[in-house]
Amino acid sequence: MKKRYGLLIGILITVLVLFPIDGGRVCAAQAESDGGKTQIIFLLDASQSMKKEDHWTDAADSVCMISSALPEKYEAALLVYNAEIVYREDFGKIGQSTRDVLEDIELGGYTSPAAALEAANAMFDADAVNKRAVFISDGEISMKEEEAARDALDSYAGAVKTAAANDIKIDMFAIPDEDTPNEVLYGTGLW
Repeated sequence: MKKRYGLLIGILITVLVLFPIDGGRVCAAQAESDGGKTQIIFLLDASQSMKKEDHWTDAADSVCMISSALPEKYEAALLVYNAEIVYREDFGKIGQSTRDVLEDIELGGYTSPAAALEAANAMFDADAVNKRAVFISDGEISMKEEEAARDALDSYAGAVKTAAANDIKIDMFAIPDEDTPNEVLYGTGLW
């Protein structure tokens, strides 16, 4: 069953990236007809909870697999986060050396995607026609203190507004476990 989750994650994220859904329609030809490049930044959760059930291994394998299989018009980057950025790979740099680095990342801490989305917002090229931030995580914002969780949620909401203003689409892939269904969410108005 474990191997099937890794394959499922890879397949679902590939479909999400290559055939995005916009307003309930599949937009497979959108990037082709727009004539410009598509930039994708994978935002990979490295919090403590990603240790369970090989979530980290499956997610890291999926990012590297998808990045290597993208068409030429697509550029991929990577941000690994927990409550802060713990690793960054710029556009065009994801490869086997990235997978080796991901193997050694120490998972820990809580989950706050705000810093990752803020950094992603700043990384996109202004001339990119399609910009996508793809979150891969097993959970929601989670901090030790309730006030810190509220602050993280507020910061994330601000980063979502910035993304929307810059035509950056946000996709979220929730890694399933016994308590969380397998889910892909779209759009910037989710949180």
